[in-house]
Amino acid sequence: MLKIHYKIGALFILVLLFCALYWSLSIQEQDIKPIAECDLSKQACHITLHEKSLNIHFSALPIVLEELNELVISSDEEHLQILDGRIEGISMNMGHIPLQFKPTRFNQTTNQWRANVVLGACTDPLMTWLLTVNVQLNGLPYTIPLIFNTELSNL
Repeated sequence: MLKIHYKIGALFILVLLFCALYWSLSIQEQDIKPIAECDLSKQACHITLHEKSLNIHFSALPIVLEELNELVISSDEEHLQILDGRIEGISMNMGHIPLQFKPTRFNQTTNQWRANVVLGACTDPLMTWLLTVNVQLNGLPYTIPLIFNTELSNL
């Protein structure tokens, strides 16, 4: 009778371990598809939403960790609004960094929005980040996801 309890207990533990492993793998393999195939840590990203273009870039490259960096969004589209944004770690959970974009005027036809951000350094020498920007174009909401990397050697 005691052997049956041990077998049931061992089976229960194996099922729990399997479920925990499945859960952790499903979280790590999030299906995040960037809207543009570009590396924001090396160049500006040019994005098209319904035939309207906008550019997203860091004002200075390389991105320096533990220092103030400026993220810039620019567009000629007058009916574009930047609602908010955030940056979060993909390769390591470091929480999320909220972005507050402030509108500025670049020239007569180009609008710009700027946000300051400090990206933290961590033990992972190559950190992968997800930038998510929520915009509104002609009254319709859109989410722009972009993935970029930082290197610890930039310190």
